[in-house]
Amino acid sequence: YELIFRLGQKIERYFETKVEHFAPYLLKDGLVIRITKFRNNQEKSDKVREVSRYRNRYDKLEERQVYFTDGRVIEHFGKGREDKLAQIVTDTKYNDEQVKTYTFYHTYRQDGLFQREVTEWELKDKYLEREDNLCSLRVQFGVPDKKFGPAEDEENSRIPRKILKLVEEFKAPPDEEPSKNIAQRVYDMEEDSVKLTFHREKDRILSRTITFHKPQEGQKEIGMEEDSVKLTFHREKDRILSRTITFHKPQEGQKEIGMEDIVVYMVDPRQTPPSINYLRKLYKEQLRDHIAAVNRAKETETQVSQLIDRRLQEEANTHLSVGLFDTKRNQRVQSGRERQERERKEREKSEVDLELDFLAPFLAKYPKDLTYQQALQVREDCLMSIKAGMKEKELELSGNLDSLKKEMVTLTIRSADDPTLQEEVQSKKFFINVVETRVKRHLQYAADLVIKVEKKIRTDPRLG
Repeated sequence: YELIFRLGQKIERYFETKVEHFAPYLLKDGLVIRITKFRNNQEKSDKVREVSRYRNRYDKLEERQVYFTDGRVIEHFGKGREDKLAQIVTDTKYNDEQVKTYTFYHTYRQDGLFQREVTEWELKDKYLEREDNLCSLRVQFGVPDKKFGPAEDEENSRIPRKILKLVEEFKAPPDEEPSKNIAQRVYDMEEDSVKLTFHREKDRILSRTITFHKPQEGQKEIGMEEDSVKLTFHREKDRILSRTITFHKPQEGQKEIGMEDIVVYMVDPRQTPPSINYLRKLYKEQLRDHIAAVNRAKETETQVSQLIDRRLQEEANTHLSVGLFDTKRNQRVQSGRERQERERKEREKSEVDLELDFLAPFLAKYPKDLTYQQALQVREDCLMSIKAGMKEKELELSGNLDSLKKEMVTLTIRSADDPTLQEEVQSKKFFINVVETRVKRHLQYAADLVIKVEKKIRTDPRLG
């Protein structure tokens, strides 16, 4: 029944297509269906496309599509993975460069990551429903700097790549003025600059931008193009140009930037220029956000490396998940049943041992070889002891029953004057029924036990 097909597999052939069916758990990788599309209807023609479907895989892989002519591989995953991975698309270019696009179940991730595109020197992230309105992150990498020194461990030998450029994009908050919120932030590590692009206002073409340039080593004076910060704002209505602000690094011996270090271009000369406090605050915010953006990029690169290593391990050592009610393959269920069977056998063995040794206290009073009269005396003493124990238990239960009935009569009389005692009366009735049932069961059990013990005593070889 579990094999479904004869020998657990079946092959169907159609025009330019072959369909292979496999029973669940027949193959180690969990493959159940493989559909292969060929270039023509000949037996040994080239493959064009192959679709493989899996079941019961621990890594939640459900389907893999391979396009041989396009060099594309698409893998679909079900819900339940720790990294919330939903799909992997691998495209191989003509120069053997691979582009991997990872799609995630973003509603189950804390960071809201929806898609991640990875190439050899670039990484792009797309986010949804984030509180900080971040919607995308693009990182450009370069060759890592060489380090000279003693060799490190193999696990820590991976040198992080050098970050050349960071581009962050944000969506506009719904209830705020667009021109006051950043739309794009670009950190250029090679030129040591930060460029801010703000959201466009309604009916505008251009956006406000701000560019910060870091001064070169040994330079005292800061130029407009090399060591400056330029801000370009959203275009206002019926305007062609946008307002711009340019920051220059403070001169030597100056702690903070002043108005002489800032160039502000206003589209409307009647508009009030921003204050120096606002510009200083904005400059410090970008320096602080720059550190957070670099840390986020490094963490993203680490996550990509860990995901690649995890997928390699999952493909090398494929494990299949087993349902809770699959008693044939579930090792936990099998071990639990084996433990229960052992406990049952040990319990039965202990009960048998107690029955065999039941005469031991009475046989200890006499020598090893008993006479006929002594054997009769041991048998009578044993039966009398068992009957006395059963009678004592019966009297105890009967006493409890009598006391409950007396309390019931008292409560019934009191409940006639106090209706609130009806619940207590019903509770006493319930307890009386329970005790009466226990008395009946005990009487039946005592009678059966006496008959069983008497039969075993009569057949016991130690009594002759």
